[in-house]
Amino acid sequence: MITADCISKVKDASLIDDVVGRFTTITRKGQNFTGLCPFHNEKTPSFHVNIVKQSYKCFGCGKSGDAIKFLMEFNKYTYPEAIKWLAEFYNIALEYENETEESKNKREKLKSEKQKQSEAIAFAHNLYSTALHKLDDKHPGWQYLFKRGFTREKAMEWHLGIATLDNKVISSNGINSGHYQGLLETGVIKTTDGITKDFFCNRIIIPIHNANGKLISLAGRSIPSGNKALDEKFGSTKYLNLCDSIIYQKKEVLFGLYQAITAKAFSYEKNRINVVEGYLDVISCQEAGAHGTVGTCGTSITEEQIKLIAKYSKYVNLWQDGNKTSTDENGTKKVNRSGEDSMIKYLPEFLKHDLTVYVIDTPGQDPDEYAQEFIKSLK
Repeated sequence: MITADCISKVKDASLIDDVVGRFTTITRKGQNFTGLCPFHNEKTPSFHVNIVKQSYKCFGCGKSGDAIKFLMEFNKYTYPEAIKWLAEFYNIALEYENETEESKNKREKLKSEKQKQSEAIAFAHNLYSTALHKLDDKHPGWQYLFKRGFTREKAMEWHLGIATLDNKVISSNGINSGHYQGLLETGVIKTTDGITKDFFCNRIIIPIHNANGKLISLAGRSIPSGNKALDEKFGSTKYLNLCDSIIYQKKEVLFGLYQAITAKAFSYEKNRINVVEGYLDVISCQEAGAHGTVGTCGTSITEEQIKLIAKYSKYVNLWQDGNKTSTDENGTKKVNRSGEDSMIKYLPEFLKHDLTVYVIDTPGQDPDEYAQEFIKSLK
């Protein structure tokens, strides 16, 4: 149990505008802040943050409280979880009642390991992001992104990067950076037969955040070059994911969840979570206005992910690649229902958690293709 003195330290350090501003947009008005309420849909701001009283109140739906209450309401945290989040946010060491020295040392070691890995991921992501925006528009990476509907501005908003054909960029820079061990532990670099290389090569790099917006891992999408030999060498697998680590357990993460719940007033009672497969599918769908779209980080849907969904919505859309019709050599039409079938098998698991489930089929199109068509129709 966290000590009363530690809880007091956390409360004293917490600034309501810091915490609320992490999850929703608020604008300064004199000594206070206002914005659209993150707890219900509205067009006129009725949500107020009082920095003197260190509290928030919505004059539309009536929700109010301090920084701890906000985290409990918005992120569905328990009281201890909210305290732990604030302690980490303000870099306050947690103290527990009747904690043994051995237990304290283990906790401190784990915290140090997490910090090391977090800094390593941030270091690699910065190099990848900088590399992408130094390239000109003719580079295959940008050509691929443009084809997928990205602009430079949109790529920056999603903090995309690139791993070029040089597979020593991260490893060579990491040696003298102090992040070498962290890069190895998170899988950003790997050593085989005494040779250390970058894990990602010739890929668009996609940052993965947890539900609190903390960067915890990276994924890589292959860049089609048109060169068959090159594509077979580097792009035989469409998406590559980093290994699990102390800060990243892919079965517990939903890509895009942080953006989904902070992009607009996200109502637990009204909004649906759309579950798709690909990272770029998630981005396209959110850009098209389907803000509740999330991805499974390269895993089959897990019970941990379903529990996470249940924290933020009562409704789920299972949206895989649409059924595609093909004709064989005999002229017989066949329908590929692999996407639909893969989603339907998870229905019992979702229903166990009292979720209302819908299965979306966009015939002949995956979610990205459907979203791109929708965006074009608005222009």
